[in-house]
Amino acid sequence: MTTSPLRRTLIASALLHTALAATLWLNAADYTVDAIKPPEVIDTTILPPPEPVVETPAPSLAPTAKKNQAHAGKAAAKGMNSQAKDTVGDNANADGNTASAGNADAADKTGDAQGQGLTGADKGATETPSVAELPSGVPVDVKPSGGFTVKYNVTSTGKLDLGGSGSFTYKRDEANYSADLSITASPFKVGAHSKGEIRPNTLATTEFHDGYSIFGIGKNGSRYKIKYNEELVDFNGKGGAKPLPAKAMFDYVSAIVYIQSLLQQGKHPQTLSLYVGKKSDSTKATVTFGTMENISVYNDPTSYPAIPASFAIESGSIKSLTIWFVPSKQSLPYKMSIVLKEGTTVILNKTE
Repeated sequence: MTTSPLRRTLIASALLHTALAATLWLNAADYTVDAIKPPEVIDTTILPPPEPVVETPAPSLAPTAKKNQAHAGKAAAKGMNSQAKDTVGDNANADGNTASAGNADAADKTGDAQGQGLTGADKGATETPSVAELPSGVPVDVKPSGGFTVKYNVTSTGKLDLGGSGSFTYKRDEANYSADLSITASPFKVGAHSKGEIRPNTLATTEFHDGYSIFGIGKNGSRYKIKYNEELVDFNGKGGAKPLPAKAMFDYVSAIVYIQSLLQQGKHPQTLSLYVGKKSDSTKATVTFGTMENISVYNDPTSYPAIPASFAIESGSIKSLTIWFVPSKQSLPYKMSIVLKEGTTVILNKTE
């Protein structure tokens, strides 16, 4: 039986595939499940695509919340910067040597001095006094003299014919003084008392009162207290509390002491302006100095060259005064002429 070429070809192909299948089966028998390793890299192209993410809009912040959030961010940033600076400073200090420490100390001292200067400048530029600076009240600086007492014979001209005696007493210590003018000329009496502070360049009244009596009927004159720490003058209900006009005030008794100290130390201006208290107010009184003239005193034939000083005061009982100071006798007030409100002029001449 003859076979056709096509049949022979098909049979040969079948035999070839059978042989190939047998070979593959035999080789597969050499592999086990454990010998098969998974691939080291997974190809992501075979994974399913990710699900889309839906974005949720951020909630809107109120203006205040935004501002607070901004401040918080700035504070956090500032804190981080501060920590960084501290860390750098600590490391620098740890690595520094003795010379560096000395330089740092010198720089610190220089910085402190500069800082204090800037602080003072800034303070002076920004702070303004609540009140205007008071005038000193002292026209000429003078060291107050030591204490003294002068006794007088008293006469008068005018409405009343008076005769009697008087005295001027000035006492002091390192910090305070007291001064009294007393006149007893029946039926008339005058008394004035001043006390206050002794300062390096002047004396300053802190309390004053005067008064007079005629035929035993007393009348109060001026009465006031000066409170320098409060910058007030209290006129004890006669005018209430008034602003202090100057850093140093006088009355006509303390003014006599001030002028005596001035002349004793060789200072002789033509005029002076002193802040003095009156009955219910204070004013600036002008003291005028006259030319040297000779005066005589009670029961003493000697003539004494003296410098007259006059000023109007308008105090409770006195209108004006003229005092003669004798340079050759420590510039003591050897003579006084006091014009009273009643129109009487009281003359006081020193007695031996």
